[in-house]
Amino acid sequence: MRNQPLYILVFSYLLSPPATALTCAADHDSVTQAWQRQDLETLATLLPSLQKQCSWEEIDPLQRQMSQLAVTKAKQWLQAGNLEPAKQLLLQPRYAPFNSWEVQAVLGEIAWRRKEWATALGLFNQALDLLDDPNATPIPPAPAETRKVYRLAVETQLLTGTLQTVRGRGGEPGGSLRPRSGWTVEEGDSSMTVAPTPVPVQFVFGKATFTNEGIHSAKQLVEYFKRTQPHRITLIGHTDAVGSDNHNCELSKQRAIAVKNYLVAEGLNVAKISTLGKGEGEPLSLYDPSNYTQEHIDQLNRRVEFALDKGVEDSTACR
Repeated sequence: MRNQPLYILVFSYLLSPPATALTCAADHDSVTQAWQRQDLETLATLLPSLQKQCSWEEIDPLQRQMSQLAVTKAKQWLQAGNLEPAKQLLLQPRYAPFNSWEVQAVLGEIAWRRKEWATALGLFNQALDLLDDPNATPIPPAPAETRKVYRLAVETQLLTGTLQTVRGRGGEPGGSLRPRSGWTVEEGDSSMTVAPTPVPVQFVFGKATFTNEGIHSAKQLVEYFKRTQPHRITLIGHTDAVGSDNHNCELSKQRAIAVKNYLVAEGLNVAKISTLGKGEGEPLSLYDPSNYTQEHIDQLNRRVEFALDKGVEDSTACR
């Protein structure tokens, strides 16, 4: 997508009547009638001719609105369990000609429901990057919508067992790893700010030893911290509910320490890094536990989180 000034896109949304202002097109009456009927098939048939007759600024609102209509239809199929028709609808540019965050998020949810974790993670991260791009998303959605995408990105990242390397346009971390301000941990809060970020550094069962996948993720975590240059890093260990409280408390602390030791060995300043363990006491709040097996849920709860440049509530830390 070509970069356009933000005001052009906002005006396209707020000042142009939906899909009816295409006076540049000879068949604009047909477009108006098709839009009034919410007839996506007719709009898709008309689109190639409209793209030849109208400028990008004139055609962009219609393409956005067509994509939104396709998303609405795909969501209906998704809720009914018809995953493949929903996927195919959104994958066809003739029906969804604008690559919106919501197109990527719905495709991500389809992959997530199919337990295709790596595919879902890539799509959710793309959705988050589009949400952070004011040209792509001049009017942000409700905070709950962004939280949903972020939560699903975090969950699928933990289930892939690897830290997906994501880069924004300027080379900075993107997707679920993009530093954010204004997010909150509370579900009912309408604002948004930085919460501890879970990372998929996997360990040998019952131990504080990295698996091969865990070593790979730890290496990527080093790159992330070297790029973001935080002033302070807090590592918080968690476990699943298997085992005694005392064992899990100690294990969660040792796993956080293992990540710290790795970061220090790779050149990070030890004085910047603190650790604490929370045992099994704070299981991950899941978007929809019914999509997971118990094994999946245990894997999601065996995690280390990090928080940057802020204090972490330690009254719930295990002792």
